[in-house]
Amino acid sequence: MKKVLVTGASGEIGTIIREDLADRYDLVPVARRRLPELPSRQIDISSDYDGLLDAMRGCDTVVHLAYVEEDPGTVANLAMVKNVYRAALESSLRPRLVMASSIHAVGGHLDWSKGHRGVRLADDCRLFPNGIYGAFKCYMEVMGEFHASLGLEVVVLRFGGVRRDDRIVDEPGYRALWLSRRDCAQIVALAIDADLPRNFVRIFAISDNADAVHDISGARELLGYEPKDGA
Repeated sequence: MKKVLVTGASGEIGTIIREDLADRYDLVPVARRRLPELPSRQIDISSDYDGLLDAMRGCDTVVHLAYVEEDPGTVANLAMVKNVYRAALESSLRPRLVMASSIHAVGGHLDWSKGHRGVRLADDCRLFPNGIYGAFKCYMEVMGEFHASLGLEVVVLRFGGVRRDDRIVDEPGYRALWLSRRDCAQIVALAIDADLPRNFVRIFAISDNADAVHDISGARELLGYEPKDGA
């Protein structure tokens, strides 16, 4: 059973991992705040590097989900990314990193108000964020490619819209980018377990949606992803 460190364990995707993959991995949940209902290690990985390095000890994989919403300048978020990559390099096992990016890293290619018929975005399309959040995810991805060149295995998952209750939000484009709970758990597990053809893999994480614009052929070919649901 692989030992997997999960940062941001109290969040939406972190909760799905804890609840749906607990029987598959030896999970080490990490959260920034102490949560009585969640057995976890309380570490602010933006500032407690030693705590992060200690939590990573013996881990085969790190799933980095942590994101501080109340950080408009993304100072803490940038620090967390830098610390995760650095700690993985310095860890004796050099764990695989599964980094939670977002479709917002390429969201500038789309204008949902004008429709998206005929549009198809490939995994290797030009980075083009639609906002500060997307720009931060671009930084995470570029840092991942750089650290992969140093020998780390890095899987970047560009998550679509995912909720624990599988609710589909009534907003433009949401059905095109929806990711079901069980497809979310599946693609994370594949990112942890799959034999990678190269050190750096970047794919879209959405379900098999009829009006999708994000190409998931890379997820199918590189990880063996077969989505079970569609919006």
